[in-house]
Amino acid sequence: MISRKVSVALAVLLLALTSCSWNESGSAVVSLRNVDDLRTAASPISLTPDTFDMKIAAVYLTEDIDEVTEENLGETPLIYLSPDCDGDIEGYALADLGYFDLTLPQDVVNDQINASPEEIPALTYRYVRIEFFKTPYAGFRNVKWGVGEDSQEFFFSNPVVTVEFDEPLIVGDGDAVEVILEYDIAGTVTRNSSEVSLDDEDDQYSD
Repeated sequence: MISRKVSVALAVLLLALTSCSWNESGSAVVSLRNVDDLRTAASPISLTPDTFDMKIAAVYLTEDIDEVTEENLGETPLIYLSPDCDGDIEGYALADLGYFDLTLPQDVVNDQINASPEEIPALTYRYVRIEFFKTPYAGFRNVKWGVGEDSQEFFFSNPVVTVEFDEPLIVGDGDAVEVILEYDIAGTVTRNSSEVSLDDEDDQYSD
């Protein structure tokens, strides 16, 4: 059995899931890591929020993606499903999805996520996809962001973020893999001026 970790930076599309049982399988577990915690000094052009909460429904792997349709190709094993989805990746209620506070220390964030190892087929995967919602309803909000008392709740319109592994993830029979999703608190907003607020026209928001 091989146990290893792979890291990917969160970076966006759509989906369709398949599931079955496999003769050869390994396991995968999801964890989150704030790369801002790894810096020795804050960037002079970044603004670290006091509030940064997101609703995350699910995370899954896919063998490949069609370059034209952007649909999944091959197996798409689910490796994380929010407890608020009540075990149903297809029919969960958006209104039931709760927020994860990503400003908290890394160990606390992962306690919130409360991920456990999931059985996956022993195959080679090129992508990991993070699902935030399916069909949104009017007024649906899935992100909270703010500095000090100046905060807002808004709609992040990308239903799924898609990230390609630097090298294909090869899972052998009995392998255990940790998929680390890296995010950058300080990189959520960059600034072009010395004074920044949520209403500043110079603020450049990034995914």
